[in-house]
Amino acid sequence: MNMRNRFPTVLLSASFLLGLLGAACPFGQSDSSDLRPLGPTIKADFLIYFNRDLSQDEINTFTKSILSRPHPEGRGDDLAPGVRTRLRIRDVEGHPGIAITFFANATDKQRHDLFKSIKASPQVYKVLENTTPDSVKTLK
Repeated sequence: MNMRNRFPTVLLSASFLLGLLGAACPFGQSDSSDLRPLGPTIKADFLIYFNRDLSQDEINTFTKSILSRPHPEGRGDDLAPGVRTRLRIRDVEGHPGIAITFFANATDKQRHDLFKSIKASPQVYKVLENTTPDSVKTLK
């Protein structure tokens, strides 16, 4: 069989595989299918800055206990209810940080409950709301 005769079969197979991949992909299922930018110049709902002396293990423990929930099937963790993204951001004045964004359909209760849990942690130095990470130069 020459290449010209195999082209429709290869094209059909590739299309089928891409279709399966698209159907299995979880992106956009919780809120909408539109992509949203991420990064230090994008406004985050919460910027969480930790105490200076916190180790990476302590930050990971905070992340697991406050910003995550066990996956229902027992495989790893999910983000807290309503949370769209959780990103590590640059340190400010030696304080490591994490940015949190919510899905558009996150409830006020989900936002309030998470904010309350974050603020109650003795590991947290400061929480800023609706701010871009790049705009934070000082935490005074």
